[in-house]
Formats: sequence, structure tokens, C-alpha cells
Amino acid sequence: MCGRGACTLEPQAIQRFAKAKEFKDKESFKPSFNVGPTSFQPVLMLENGERIVRSMRWGLVPSYSKESKSEYSTINARSEGIQSHSTWSRLLSKNRCVLLSNGYYEWKEDNKMGKKQPFFFHFPDNEMMGMAALYDVWKSTEGEKLYTFTIITTEASAELQRVHHRMPVILRDEEEIQMWIDVNRHTQFNSVSHLLRSFPSSPVEGDDLLPIKTIKDEELKSEGKEPAKKLEGFAVSNLVNYHKNDSPGCIERLSQVEAKSKQPKLSSFFQKKESKEEVKEIKKSKEEPPVLEESPSQSLGSTKKKSLDDMKEIPKA
Repeated sequence: MCGRGACTLEPQAIQRFAKAKEFKDKESFKPSFNVGPTSFQPVLMLENGERIVRSMRWGLVPSYSKESKSEYSTINARSEGIQSHSTWSRLLSKNRCVLLSNGYYEWKEDNKMGKKQPFFFHFPDNEMMGMAALYDVWKSTEGEKLYTFTIITTEASAELQRVHHRMPVILRDEEEIQMWIDVNRHTQFNSVSHLLRSFPSSPVEGDDLLPIKTIKDEELKSEGKEPAKKLEGFAVSNLVNYHKNDSPGCIERLSQVEAKSKQPKLSSFFQKKESKEEVKEIKKSKEEPPVLEESPSQSLGSTKKKSLDDMKEIPKA
């Protein structure tokens, strides 16, 4: 968690939502219903005291790395140990940013069936959300800069525990977003550390398992102001499992997909026959394992990376 998401708005709409002066490197960003690690995503930050959106690659590469990729999984940073890992702690005072997103996916493992059911979490009004993040800038020997980021995660709120025990840190309003990115005014991490908390959710649709409640909503209220809205979550089809599937179907409710499949079908004479390519894509969607925090390599075909949570820090060059 969090290893897959969605960001479907065009650059102009993202810039308006972020109240940013400009959107830098926007040509590298592509709106998608199925966002994964190594893709370039819109990130809000302060530059020369002004709000800008910059397209950054998901998966943080420390500035001291020899190569433009990391040996370990750096797509997420656990809030609980963020000050103990030098890879993250050195960025807390000056390199705070906010990932702009429409929502994220999470998979619930069914121990009885041995399968994983994908869920999508977003705001009911489809408004963009801001996730607390950190960024770094890696430079090549030619002086070319690469901006990369990691999403900060925390323990999931009560309702989300039904699906997964972790969730991204979602900032509750514009005031919190500004506080997190304002590294000039809030230079000390202690002045913003209280923002790294769970976000309440409405009951999750399509989940029939009992919740594992380790955090109560009453406890969340005591941690700070209650947000004006709650996250909404629902089960989706396995279409999102295959990273190349990028369509509104990825975020369509599973209940609607199943309802459509039960509708009377036209005769085979009138039905469109699926091409070999379409059959192949559908087959891949069913067989492709979901990309989770534990295996963020998605389309790279690489072996499973060890999480940075298991290491004290990424070895410096």
C-alpha cells in the first residue's frame, strides 16, 4: 500500500485544483485510470515560494544513488519510521510535496480462496485528493535532473482495515496541504508531523468480511479536526490487475459489472465477436497478479524488490 492509483484529469484542471502558478514537465504526464510505479504523476510543491505542479516519477531515487533507479522499493514510506530512515529523514524539512490523485486501489486477500479482490477508494464527489509525499532530485553525470517521489503511508482507518491495514496519508483540506508543502514557514518536521494520520472512510461496498478494527473513528477525531467528507470504497473488477488496461472500466463498481453480465444477451448473430487481441487482453487481466506495495515493479518484468522498510537506509554511493 499504496501501489496503484488513478489520475484522470487533464493538466489544466489539475493546475486549477492545485492553485498552482504553472505545471512543469507536463508533457511527461499522461492521465490514466491505472497508474503504477515508474509512471510520471502530478506533484504539488513550493518552488521559490510559489506553488507549482511538477511531473515526477513514482519511486524515489535518492540524490546520492549511482543510478537513476533504486535497488529497493521506494514507492512508499511508512510514517511510523520516517524519522529513523536517513533516506526519508533528510527530506522532511525541505523536500515535502503532495501527490495529486483521483483515488487509489488496494487488494484484499481472500485466505479461503487464495485470491485478491481489488478495491478503489476515492472521494464521493470525485474531487482530487492530496497525498502527503516526499521528493528528491537525482542528477546524471551530464547534469540532467530526475524528480522522483514516494507516498507516505499510515495505519488504515477502521473501515479500511477490512481491506488492508495500510493507507496513504491523505491531507484533509487546503489548509493542511499548504502547511505540508510550506517548507519555508514550517521548517521543522515536528510542526507538521500531526498531519500524518489516517483518513476516515464510509463502509466499504462489496466487502463481506468482518473488519479488523485497530483504530476507532472516535480515536481519529481526537487526533485532529474531522474532515468534511469521508473516503468511499468499493470493489472493482480484475481489469485493473493488468497494468496495460487503462479505461473507465478500471474504476467501475464490481456490482455494476456483474449486473451487466447478467443482462439478457443478443443472439450470437448480432453480437460482436472478440478479436484474438481482445481475448488475449481479457485473459491477461484474469491471470496477471495485482501489483501491490510488496512488488511495485509492475510492467518492468523485474524480480520482487525488497522494501526499504526492511532496511535502515539505502546504501550511499
